[in-house]
Amino acid sequence: MRMRKKYRIWPGDGDPRHGTRNGYVNLGCRCDACRAAWAEYFKTYRRRERRGLSADDPRHGKYSSYSNHGCRCNACRKAWTTYQRGYRARTSTQTFPATPALWRGGVEADSTGQHRPLGWPVLSE
Repeated sequence: MRMRKKYRIWPGDGDPRHGTRNGYVNLGCRCDACRAAWAEYFKTYRRRERRGLSADDPRHGKYSSYSNHGCRCNACRKAWTTYQRGYRARTSTQTFPATPALWRGGVEADSTGQHRPLGWPVLSE
């Protein structure tokens, strides 16, 4: 687990590291200048990552290349489509417990004064 650094810089303290990516990431400053530096860096990083893969890259044809690297070649699109169809099929067959009280709303009190959602069975009275 990564531990938080002890040193920080604060807006208005005159530290020369304000307005840098280091000020935002490592020193925890959230002043406007440090936020702007981080936003600019992250925008270029994301653009670089989303360029796609080169034509001879061996990672083509995997769903992770579509989602992580932004590749939109036919092989990666097909892998993504296959993955998504399988995911939807797996998750659509899951059963969830019926909770009628959540649909109707409200609570009721039993003879002991305990509150429970409307429509839920009484375990012991």
